[in-house]
Amino acid sequence: MTKYIIYIALLLVLFGCSTAQKNVNKTHAENITSDQSSQKNIAANRYQFAHKMLPRMFFLKPKEILNAVNQQGSVVFETILNEMGGKETYNPSDIKTTHISENSDSFLLIKLPHPNTPPEAYYVAMTIINEQPRYFALEKLTPDFNNKPDEAVFCEWDKSGKHLNYGVINNGIPTKNDFMFFIRGAISGQLQPVIRD
Repeated sequence: MTKYIIYIALLLVLFGCSTAQKNVNKTHAENITSDQSSQKNIAANRYQFAHKMLPRMFFLKPKEILNAVNQQGSVVFETILNEMGGKETYNPSDIKTTHISENSDSFLLIKLPHPNTPPEAYYVAMTIINEQPRYFALEKLTPDFNNKPDEAVFCEWDKSGKHLNYGVINNGIPTKNDFMFFIRGAISGQLQPVIRD
């Protein structure tokens, strides 16, 4: 357990997240949250955690991160959140992981607490397919105050930091099965990104 905490801490130092990384993309998250400062900070930290820190760490050392999260998920998440200064972002024990094996492929799904504002994530997933790491996210699209059913956007972050948007899921709160359906489509090539940013 201690070796994973040390390993994660070293990766966080490599990213310099204890200072500079805390504010990366904060402006983007702030633009889509309520006017309350604490809500903005929580939304910005949730965005940073799911859309920046986890994928960067994963792409740097995919196999090691998968092993660390598989074996000590809540400790890894707590270490990352503490280093980010985002203790109020999530309770690490509320972040649930599921390991799914299909044929020769293995997926680590991470279910995050219900998102409050776009583009917080419902789920993220990490996998290595044909020696290539892939990182997927299912993002909230519809604000809670909108009185519309939940909608989500299925997307992927690539190794270079590009955001690939595959489209909208608009059948209410998405499930793990919805997410896996879209991941299978992206991996097989049957689903192609509609936006690359």
